[in-house]
Amino acid sequence: SGRVDGMVYSVAVNPPFDVAKNTMAREDFHRGIDVNLLGCYYCNLYGAYAMQRNEGDTTGSIVNISSIASIKNEIGLNVGMMPYALGKCGLNHITELTAVQFAGAGIRANT
Repeated sequence: SGRVDGMVYSVAVNPPFDVAKNTMAREDFHRGIDVNLLGCYYCNLYGAYAMQRNEGDTTGSIVNISSIASIKNEIGLNVGMMPYALGKCGLNHITELTAVQFAGAGIRANT
């Protein structure tokens, strides 16, 4: 099998919600968290595992695409943004943890 030298996680969903009632179905909320947060976690984990098998000093680079929504809230407590914003907050933290955990293997992780 070949090398995995890089991975970019550039994925996000904004599930449907009722704007007037500011509500979202539980399944839609969970789908947003599954894609925006857990998807990043698993892609980082398995991408880094694959990169660990590479030979050389620098064995790979992971880039996770975040959003200003992860650090700034301009629309208040809007349930429609919640799975997206929470996912991007988590993505920022996942990136830091991945960078620390796999630095010894020569794998870089950036947001």
